[in-house]
Amino acid sequence: NVTSRITYLAMNDDSNTLHLGASNSIRKNNGNYYSFSSRTENHLGSKLMYVSFQDVDKTNILGGEIAYVNNALSLQAEYLKTTVIGTAETELSSYYGQISYFLTGEKRPYKSSLDGFSRVKPNNNYGGGGKGAIELVARVSNMDLTAANEGTLNDITLGVNWYLNPNTRVMINYVMGEMTNETEVITENAVMMRVQLDF
Repeated sequence: NVTSRITYLAMNDDSNTLHLGASNSIRKNNGNYYSFSSRTENHLGSKLMYVSFQDVDKTNILGGEIAYVNNALSLQAEYLKTTVIGTAETELSSYYGQISYFLTGEKRPYKSSLDGFSRVKPNNNYGGGGKGAIELVARVSNMDLTAANEGTLNDITLGVNWYLNPNTRVMINYVMGEMTNETEVITENAVMMRVQLDF
């Protein structure tokens, strides 16, 4: 396997951060076999998509990424195109895009191109009159496997993150997923909550 990634920090000051990146992975497949499955953006949900290929010579995965922060506003997106090469070539694609905004005025701190963003530090930790940091989040994603006769998987996620302090976060997400192919449409909605302690 040969995998490469390049990133460029086009902007990084007190108010604005712009991160750009591209990657590529060329892989020889063991046993000439390639497969994967996917749920909606809910790790407790059902596997709604599964695809497998035989007689595969190699796969090529091409990706692009962007992240932009302007004070309390944050935008982030990634795109992947996988080309499965064997007796024929099949192209599969997926992407996501998300937006978040801190109602309490914080900013997502950029750490490095390898680590991405570091932990959020509330302007006022919860307790003693402080309420922590409150972030609203929306995300859309898509996986297109129609070239492999498996249809598409679309997700919409709406969420609220409450950072009590730099080490404690409460997350509430509502995920709406829909898998569509030539014969059926399956929807799966989920409300999820997580309390995270990070040291």
